Amino acid sequence: MTGKKPLELLRKRDKMYKELDLENSKKTDIQIIKLMVKYPGLILRPIIVTKNKAYVGKIELKKLK
Repeated sequence: MTGKKPLELLRKRDKMYKELDLENSKKTDIQIIKLMVKYPGLILRPIIVTKNKAYVGKIELKKLK
């Protein structure tokens, strides 16, 4: 829905991101999604859902129109 890979949806400054050493990890998309479920703080915010698209993280207001 966002068009991004799970790794692109992670908060790189999050404490858990650093503790899990995700910067140097070779985890699969499925493994990253499981970590996002277990540690929701890893997910970029805000999450905005429109009719057919989801926006995650900082976005320009023009893109929402």
